[in-house]
Amino acid sequence: MALRCHRKAVNAIHWSRVMFANYSSVGSQSINLIHYISHLLASAGMDGTICIWNVWSVLSFHNAAVKNVKWSQQGHFVLSCGYDHSLRLTDVEKSIGTQNFKEEYVVRVMKFHPDNSNLFLAGGVLSDCGIY
Repeated sequence: MALRCHRKAVNAIHWSRVMFANYSSVGSQSINLIHYISHLLASAGMDGTICIWNVWSVLSFHNAAVKNVKWSQQGHFVLSCGYDHSLRLTDVEKSIGTQNFKEEYVVRVMKFHPDNSNLFLAGGVLSDCGIY
């Protein structure tokens, strides 16, 4: 099965990892089952688009090629960076860009903090990394 969305090369792909709890009772005991699902895929392309596969449609918030895309820990947001010198945080459920961080250089990599999805690192063609 081929997933087709981009008009140019794909630069990055990343699975969403969404956690949900299932509560049930067996006799007098409550059981809490934690499940992880990975049914959403984000891809970043040279055509300036982010594609969310399986549920949502194409999101076009960049003005140039998208270099990378990452899911937030909760799976509600994607963070993307690209050749338009920006980092963009997108609310996937609402299909809206929530924040846009402009840089003076091409942003090539970024990653959410492992414990706090309000923080992330980004780096590009310069030798430094930014904390947002």
